[in-house]
This record gives sequence, structure tokens and C-alpha cells, in this order.
Amino acid sequence: MQLVGDLVDPESLVGQEIRGVTSSWFLSRTGVRALVHTWLTIEQLGNVRIHTQAGIQLNLSEPYDPYEMADLGSRVDVEAGTPSLLQALVGQLITSIQRLIVTKYGYPSGMILTTDVGAVGVADVGDDLVIGPWPDVDLWVRLGMELDES
Repeated sequence: MQLVGDLVDPESLVGQEIRGVTSSWFLSRTGVRALVHTWLTIEQLGNVRIHTQAGIQLNLSEPYDPYEMADLGSRVDVEAGTPSLLQALVGQLITSIQRLIVTKYGYPSGMILTTDVGAVGVADVGDDLVIGPWPDVDLWVRLGMELDES
């Protein structure tokens, strides 16, 4: 039995249905919006948080509530159904997981979630959570990421 906070092996997502997506977004006082965390609701696991920590880390975690960061004049919003690239995969089975690596150094820093309707890359790029379509060669090459062929 897994407990909240337990790490989740990305391979355990294969064969599971994505039932929902929720994300937290940092909103600065200047209006800049940046992705903080994303949770995938997975049929047999519950909510799996995607977190940047020297690469992508998955753990069981409920989405948190929005909160104000008064000292910075900003806030963190939490929104169901975002980002849209992952929302488009809701209702689909994950058919494979592949690793993304940092091209220059070869260390793992992300993953590609593949379903019958499409694939999405999720990566830690400079401690920022980046989600983008796969394949999008221009995007992933610009970010210094490539598919781990080993």
C-alpha cells in the first residue's frame, strides 16, 4: 500500500488511465505566470504530483489550496484542467513512458507520456517545470533535451 508522499516509479503509470489534471501557477505582481506543480489523477494511484528536483520526481500528493505571497505581492493559483496539453490526455491510457535527458550531460531530467491520442514531454529545465508537445524538435532541442535512446 502506498502512502501520501511516497515516490512513484514513472513505469507504474503505464497501463493506467489519466483521470484528471490540476496545476499550480505562480502569478507575480507584474502578471508573469509560471507553472509550479502539476498533478495527474491516475486511476489506481490517485493524485501524482510532478515536481522538479534534479529532474522530475513523482510522488503521491493531493493538490494544495491557492495561497497569497503577500511579502512578494504575488500568489499561487491552483487550477483543474491545466495545462491544456495534459488535459487533452484525460480519459486515455498511458501506453509508454520514455526518459528525456539533458543533451549536453546525458542525465535524466524528464519523461514523455504517450497515449493513443498523443504524447507530451514533461521536464525539469533549470528548475522550471516545462510541459510541451512531443515530438516538437525545435522546442526540445532549444531546451537542451533529447530522448534517452539507451
